[in-house]
Amino acid sequence: MALIIKDRVKEGTVTTGTGAFTLGGAASTFEAFNTYMSNGDTAYYAVVHTASGVDEWEVGLGTWNTGNTLTRTTILSSSNSGNAVSFSSGTKDIFMTYPADRAVIEEPDRSVSFPAGISVTGNVAASGTIDGRDVAADGTKLDGIATSANNYSHPTFNGDDIDILISTLSGASVISALDFNVSTDTNGHVTDANGTVSTRNLTLGDLGYTGATNANNYSHPTGNGNNHVPSNGSSGQFLGYSSAGTAAWVASPTPSTTAGAVGTYLWAYYKVVGGYTSFGSTYAGSSIYSTGTGTYPYSGQAYGDNRGGSQQSGTWRSMGDGSGGASRYGTTLFCRIS
Repeated sequence: MALIIKDRVKEGTVTTGTGAFTLGGAASTFEAFNTYMSNGDTAYYAVVHTASGVDEWEVGLGTWNTGNTLTRTTILSSSNSGNAVSFSSGTKDIFMTYPADRAVIEEPDRSVSFPAGISVTGNVAASGTIDGRDVAADGTKLDGIATSANNYSHPTFNGDDIDILISTLSGASVISALDFNVSTDTNGHVTDANGTVSTRNLTLGDLGYTGATNANNYSHPTGNGNNHVPSNGSSGQFLGYSSAGTAAWVASPTPSTTAGAVGTYLWAYYKVVGGYTSFGSTYAGSSIYSTGTGTYPYSGQAYGDNRGGSQQSGTWRSMGDGSGGASRYGTTLFCRIS
């Protein structure tokens, strides 16, 4: 797949349109493309319609394919404004050329320009300078570099250290400035280093405070939810209600020992025939009567005395479930709540 440039290569073609050219054989005294080209090789070509008055021509880079066709790879110039020409019927001459767009020619001053750079296979011999450098002389210098030129050993040097004492810092004292002084030799190695520290005290302004000078003059808010826990409490006391938003130390409440008082418990019966008491439900004291239990002396069978007892007042909460029958009342434990 090489670029092929040969003299006197010319064939005829009757291809129409913009497709690949089918090559029709070498013209008299010329060579055919396939004499020098293999599948995939490229060559610069020119093709021109042979009919008088037909302005159809094209120059470009073509790729030769097995089967003796030439594909238009790159169009360099043409009668169609640099685009592929759609050739009409008739014979066209197609031949290898050296297009002006790819030509390398000496300028009048004998210089040569390579707009896309230059690629060289093999050795390059030069006398004089290249880009201002004497390549031959510089090459001699390079010959003296050891094969292991990357084995660089940096010289050792003890250098110096920087010791900054901060023993002067205490309380609100802070560093305000650090001044380093470093000396080096001609190789850039540090030969001496020292530093000084400047300090100052922080101010309220440094902390962004713009209020009163006495920043600790704090006033705690008052009112509900802001009062402190009261002092002077003692062991066994509890915080209790004093007034809205205010607590006070109070003694542990003492359970009442008065029979039938609020907060006391009573084993009683609900004096409603067939009545049913439900755990957690409340009942009027007028239907609650005190009762007792006993045991028959001969059989040992327990019984409840639901025939008398004292009628209660207030409101009571049932602490259990009790159900009566057709001729008895339900008995359970009650707690007076009001």
